[in-house]
Amino acid sequence: MRVDRFVILVLCVAFLVLFAGCSGKEPAKVEDNLRYTPNVTPISTQVSELTHNITKPHNATKLEIIRGLLREYSNTSIDGLDVFDLSIGFWRTLKIKGIDAKIVIGDINEKGLPWYKWNYSWILAEVQPGKYVVCDVKKGTIVPYNNSSNYFYSKYRIYDPREVRRFLDLQDDYNEIWGKYTKLGDEYNTVKEQAIKDVNEFNEAKKVFERDIEKSKNATNVFEQLVYLKLVIDDMSPLLEKYGEISTLNGKLEVLDKQVREEKKELEDIESAFRSLGEEFNPSMIYKG
Repeated sequence: MRVDRFVILVLCVAFLVLFAGCSGKEPAKVEDNLRYTPNVTPISTQVSELTHNITKPHNATKLEIIRGLLREYSNTSIDGLDVFDLSIGFWRTLKIKGIDAKIVIGDINEKGLPWYKWNYSWILAEVQPGKYVVCDVKKGTIVPYNNSSNYFYSKYRIYDPREVRRFLDLQDDYNEIWGKYTKLGDEYNTVKEQAIKDVNEFNEAKKVFERDIEKSKNATNVFEQLVYLKLVIDDMSPLLEKYGEISTLNGKLEVLDKQVREEKKELEDIESAFRSLGEEFNPSMIYKG
């Protein structure tokens, strides 16, 4: 019984010693075991460095912007388009970019040609308020204002795309009717020349006729009088023939004259419609920089 108590006492002492050893050291917290600090540069620092390394865009002038747009457009849009379609397309390109533009139709090879012979088109692009440069869309170049470019800066007319189409329709109509008008005019002149020739021949035949009548009146005897009367009768044949030809030609001239007047009226109407389109190019719009 004494042994059992001794064993129990030893066990109690051992337990107390063990408990005291464990309670002297605080166990690590779970959070401490999971804590991890990565070696990463903060996001704000990365953005700052990235912004610092970006090159700022070039502050291009309006003229440089127009030149770049023109070069790019001409390099990609020329094939299959005529100068009028090219101008309309580049006009729209400039408008999309917020640049005011106007379409010009004229001729760059010869001054003073009538509007129905104009066969070229270019763009006026605004570089300063109310000031424009010439853009030769077909060649992809800006034409500076100087003596060699006077054709571009002549007093032509400026249009919007809708008016360009209307202009081309009027030009086609005018040229078609002009062709008819000139053909009728040529025919009229030919008939008129023939009529004048026949009138002259008629007058000559009439002189012969009147001369023979006068001779028959002055005949000294009946036989001589009969001879001249026969000549008078013979003179009447070409006289009547020419008279008939002249009457026919005069009828043709009346018909042709009416047709010429009708065609001329149509040309005048088209001319009036042309003048109502667009506006005249004003030299004060020229950018001379």
